[in-house]
Amino acid sequence: MSIISRWASQHQAIICIVLGALAALACVLWWDVKIAMSFDVTMGTEKPLELFIQVVGTVVTTLGVLFSLKQSREAKQLALRQEDKAARELLERASMVAAGLLPLIKRARDVANDAQYTLNNIAMMDLSYEPAMIRTALERLESEVFDLCDRGTPDLVPLPNNCAHRLHRGAAALRDIRVELREAIDFEEANPFNRDFKPRRGDVLDEPVHVNGIDKVPELIEQIADAVGDLWIAEQECTKAAFPTRTLK
Repeated sequence: MSIISRWASQHQAIICIVLGALAALACVLWWDVKIAMSFDVTMGTEKPLELFIQVVGTVVTTLGVLFSLKQSREAKQLALRQEDKAARELLERASMVAAGLLPLIKRARDVANDAQYTLNNIAMMDLSYEPAMIRTALERLESEVFDLCDRGTPDLVPLPNNCAHRLHRGAAALRDIRVELREAIDFEEANPFNRDFKPRRGDVLDEPVHVNGIDKVPELIEQIADAVGDLWIAEQECTKAAFPTRTLK
C-alpha cells in the first residue's frame, strides 16, 4: 500500500489528467445517450455538450499545470535542502579544523614575537644575549612552528582560501627564518667575534674581520614581522571559519 501511495504522490499530475480525460469521455458518452433518446439539450445557440467539454478541458488542464508546478517546486526545495545540508557539513568540518588550528597559530605567533623581541635586542647590540640563549629561543620557535606546519597544514582543505594561503605563507616564512637563524648562530659559535678589537681609522689589517653572524639579524627581523603578519591574518580567517556568527573586533 505504501508503494502505491508513494507512486500516486509522485505522479499526481498524470493521474489528474487521466481522470479528467475519463470524466470528459464519460460526459460525452452521457450526452450522446441523451441526444439519442431525443432529449432537448439545446441552450440558446450553443450546445451544452460543447460548453461542458470546454469547461472540463480547461479545469483538467489547469489542475495538471498546478500539480506540475507543485512537483517542480517540491523538487527544487529538496535540492536546496540537500545543498544546504552539504554546505552545513562543510562548514562544520571547517569550523572543527579551524578551532583545532587556532591554538597552534596563536602559539606560533607568540613564539615568533618573542624571537623578534630577542633579535631586536641583539640588533641594538645588547651583548647580554649570547648565541646559546638565541639557540634556546630558536629551538622553541622551531618546535612550535613545526607543530603548525607538519601537523596542521594537511587538514587545510575545507578552510577558506585566504586562510589556508596565509597560513602556508606564514609557516613557510618561519621555516626559512629557522634555517637562516641556525646558520647565523652556527657561524657565530664557530667564529666568535672579538668584541674587544676595535680597529682605528687608517689601521692596516693583516686579514679582513669576518662578518658577524648576528649581522643578519635586521633582515631576519623584517622576515619574522612579515611571517607574524601572515599568521595574524590566518588567525582571523580561522576564527571566522570556526565561529561564523562571531563578530570580530
